[in-house]
Amino acid sequence: MTTTFLHEGWQLARTPPGECTTPEGLAGSMVGWRDAKVPGTVASTLHKDLDKPGNYDADDWWYRTTFAVSQPGSGARHYLRFEGLATLAEVWLNGARILASRNMFVAHRVDVSGKLRDVNHLVIRFASLEAAMEQKKPRPRWRTALVEQQNLRWFRTTLLGRMPGWTPAITPVGPWGPVALE
Repeated sequence: MTTTFLHEGWQLARTPPGECTTPEGLAGSMVGWRDAKVPGTVASTLHKDLDKPGNYDADDWWYRTTFAVSQPGSGARHYLRFEGLATLAEVWLNGARILASRNMFVAHRVDVSGKLRDVNHLVIRFASLEAAMEQKKPRPRWRTALVEQQNLRWFRTTLLGRMPGWTPAITPVGPWGPVALE
């Protein structure tokens, strides 16, 4: 089995929460793309000063890259592996949605055999966690003083960056683990 890490050629863009929900919606939107680090988070690309807060949960964040595959229809099995997607993520390959993830601690391996082309477009949307937390949830039986936002209990994400006084207030959003083609 051959593994190709997809760490090069990534770009990052921000959109208001829910403005674009598919890669096709981005085509008509005026978004500013910039180079991004993968694996990494939005903060590792944009945030320079650890003493300043960075709330990256407020917006939707888009990552995109293009990669080539020699002999995509050769009959061999191909898988895309995502080692960490923080937190509410959707993944598209060549315009087709292949993955939805709501847990940053779970790795995913998606069979993309038959979906690959000579040149492939991979897009990942990280939906606004802040917008998702605004949805009404059942009342908690107890409150914690560790975090300000009590609805975090409904999402499988780290509390780092979200616990005042414990860590810098820089929320982790993005493909924090490696992305690879097997």
